[in-house]
Amino acid sequence: MFKLSYSKKQIIINVLKIAIVFFVLLLVIYFSLGWSVKEIISRKSWLDPKVIAIVIVFVLGFLLGVIELKFLEKLGRFFDKTIFALRNAIKGNLGEKKTFERLSSMLGDSYRLHRNFKIPNTRFDIDTVIVGPKGIITFEIKNLGGSDDKFRFEGNDVYKVKRYQNGNVCFCQLNYLANPVNEALRHNQALEEWLMKNDFEKIKIKGALLMVGNSKIEGIEHPSIFIITSANGLKDYIDRAFEDSRFTEEYCDKLNRLFETN
Repeated sequence: MFKLSYSKKQIIINVLKIAIVFFVLLLVIYFSLGWSVKEIISRKSWLDPKVIAIVIVFVLGFLLGVIELKFLEKLGRFFDKTIFALRNAIKGNLGEKKTFERLSSMLGDSYRLHRNFKIPNTRFDIDTVIVGPKGIITFEIKNLGGSDDKFRFEGNDVYKVKRYQNGNVCFCQLNYLANPVNEALRHNQALEEWLMKNDFEKIKIKGALLMVGNSKIEGIEHPSIFIITSANGLKDYIDRAFEDSRFTEEYCDKLNRLFETN
């Protein structure tokens, strides 16, 4: 059975869309201006003011139609992009909420959680900051792509893996701003610098990137930050973290007051 390729299907679909639009436009012109065309033919007068007015209206209508098509095209792209971003934001927020609930249930009273902590004078926030006997631990919670998307982590780099029907594979590297590993590292560095400015020196932030959602992780090789891909991995990461003798109850209370007043 003969099968059309994806690109050819798209060509046919878009040609049909254009043809339908122009067919409808011609029908509108015919039924709305048919009477005037007949009058022009019968009177054989092309310089009649009515004729000139009709021509001007037709030209303006055509130009407005072209402008409208361009506008609708941009409007469609805007809604596609906005709805996609909104859907990801909703999924990301649900992921943060579930993570916060899990952490609240698995940690004892000696730990304090700070959700969506914003370092003063910065544009970003850190999804989750934990203060307790094991030091300061941060979690960046990310929901990349959908159920059909696959990602690979190598060092600081993150790749979206695309496999085509012809067997080719594309490792599309995420740019610096879209890269969640770089984002988590930047946030932790900024947090360490902010703590130093507030007289908490030489605190090394422990951090992890928590992947939520339905996208698949094809591989993780020597990542620059610990990557967690499941709820069980979240608990294992907390359990394996070493306690820091500096983080006494008094020291943690002092830190928590700083987080809560900013």
